[in-house]
Amino acid sequence: MFKEVSAGAPLHPVIIGAAGRLPPTDVLFISEDSADPKNSGADFYESLEGTYVRINNPIVVGPTNKFGEFWVVADGGVGASGMNSLGGITATPGDGNPERIQIQLTAAQEPQFQQALGDSFSSLEGYVSYDRGVYEIRLVNAIGATTKAWEPAVVGAGPEDDVLTIAGYNVENLDPILEADDKTPINDPDDDVGKGKFSSIAQHVVSLLGSPDILALQEVQDNDGGQYSDVVAADQTLKALTDAISTAGGPTYQPLSINPVDDTSGGQPGGNIRVAYLYNAARVTADVPATQIEAPAFGKSRLPLVATFKFRGKEVKVIDVHLSSKAGSGGAYGVIQPPFDPAEPARIAQARAVRDFVRSLPSDGNRAVVVLGDFNAFWYETPLLLLTGGEPQFKNVALDDPPLERTSYIFEGNSQSLDHALVLLGEDQSATMKTLHVNSVQPDSRKVSDHDPKLLRITFQ
Repeated sequence: MFKEVSAGAPLHPVIIGAAGRLPPTDVLFISEDSADPKNSGADFYESLEGTYVRINNPIVVGPTNKFGEFWVVADGGVGASGMNSLGGITATPGDGNPERIQIQLTAAQEPQFQQALGDSFSSLEGYVSYDRGVYEIRLVNAIGATTKAWEPAVVGAGPEDDVLTIAGYNVENLDPILEADDKTPINDPDDDVGKGKFSSIAQHVVSLLGSPDILALQEVQDNDGGQYSDVVAADQTLKALTDAISTAGGPTYQPLSINPVDDTSGGQPGGNIRVAYLYNAARVTADVPATQIEAPAFGKSRLPLVATFKFRGKEVKVIDVHLSSKAGSGGAYGVIQPPFDPAEPARIAQARAVRDFVRSLPSDGNRAVVVLGDFNAFWYETPLLLLTGGEPQFKNVALDDPPLERTSYIFEGNSQSLDHALVLLGEDQSATMKTLHVNSVQPDSRKVSDHDPKLLRITFQ
């Protein structure tokens, strides 16, 4: 027998944050043997599963993605570990940032909540739930939204007599057509031309990166994009981009690439993604054709593209890489702990193959060697440590930034960097690098790639 004591009473949410229950700030998961909600992110959110909660003064640390999710931390980030100057929260060794909270939207809510990094609210309320290895709050009520205006800073100054500029840019499945539904195996057509993706990338190259001497691109698709066909060439994709750059006021770049064997390079099925270069022949000369680093480790992945350029009479050997993806890794709060990254052994083997190639080069104290691109690895993970330790001892120029500012990508609310530039410099040469934060800070609906481009400057004395 039950007795009704009240009806229609307002819900009194549990507050997550300084005015209520503080989430842990470092460790995602400790142990299955005992609960520790004060120190374990998994235990903290599990203790609230099904509970109606409120977050006061949340700030967005992960923009809205195509799945209707964004991430926040409470109290404007006060008390959170790892907050960076952009308003995000950076993953560092030993700190997985369990204080970041996923907000799950309904399809009806999505148009209203296209949040960028640094947006904020007076409060958010909803129910704590769990889905596919992640705890989330299913949004019920949002009060006091404030939008942060983003104006990307110019990072490139244009041509300089004694400075070679190289930009690395993952252009995320760039192709020049609208795929046919019946020819796209995962039914995921896109219209990069119609959506203005080519023109937006061109503006980034010309207006913000200063028309670099060399562009090292990743995720360039073939001429018919994600359609299943025998097409592997990407000359039309690259021409569409070089034309867009010229139209935007940039130089007429020359392409340099090698077609992959059909359906061997991973990525979107049918897309045949590859790495490629565009270079300004008025500034550098290139030894043609380019070559590739071939090794068993690159099965079902992209072969690194090796190009030799001459700048002011000095040789610069550039290796454009796109190592195996982290896709398919386990969820932060998934059943398997720590989360399993199935491609990590492949990335380690790929890094060794790149290192072995560089070791095989004839000694030349005047030559610069650059390895850059999308490593799909953090600066403190084995693939990068292999390349920056031992011989030859590359320098990861990204490490010139403080640890919290090493970010060009945001995944599940964690700012991080998968994109790096490693240099082995000759005599009287020095290098610096800047990141153009133009994509990662925006919701999926307003970005042209999931990566920010980086600009490497090598000064020749």
